[in-house]
Amino acid sequence: MMALNSVTFRTSERQTIGPIHLELFRRQRVLLRGASEPAYAALIDILTGQELPVTGRVVELETLSVQTDRHLRELLLPNKSIQELLHEVPLPDTIWIGARRRSAQVVMDRLELSPHQFRKPLKMESEEVLRRFWALRFVSSNADLLIGREIFELQDEPIRRVLKERWGDFPGTVLCAASAESCPGPADALVAIDANGGVHVERVPGAVPPGR
Repeated sequence: MMALNSVTFRTSERQTIGPIHLELFRRQRVLLRGASEPAYAALIDILTGQELPVTGRVVELETLSVQTDRHLRELLLPNKSIQELLHEVPLPDTIWIGARRRSAQVVMDRLELSPHQFRKPLKMESEEVLRRFWALRFVSSNADLLIGREIFELQDEPIRRVLKERWGDFPGTVLCAASAESCPGPADALVAIDANGGVHVERVPGAVPPGR
């Protein structure tokens, strides 16, 4: 699906990270550990194509859609209501979750989102409603590569429960940049960035790449 061939890059603090030798397969689950905030932000820029690596190549075997939790959060415009945002970008009719196809309404119910919360501008809603609508956008994503950090670190029980149920059913590859304890399910590969910028990639024993 995507390969990082001997990729190095620099953070905003001018630290060099890499080289990275990583091949991402479709529907893989990847845990990123040890990345500082600058290293994480720079890696996201590389994966989303916003920046080029200093050395090495990023090879996409096909045109990929990439989505991050941060970008989804930025799309929650404070002057718009959830109702307006859903009109502009509707949810899919059904979402695979817990190995079953469920309606979007069922997922909203599991996140404890009620229709009466959809009418006011988001700036007038509680932080809890904002968090849970953000989570709804994340779990309903069909991106080929879905990347998250803050979303996995939320201490919100309905969100954590739904992320855990959705973990094996995301249609694309998921990169979890939170701690192993915050990651909602098992990973096929571990990517660790050490304090000196070195990168170590480890395949989980017995894990079989789900397909390109």
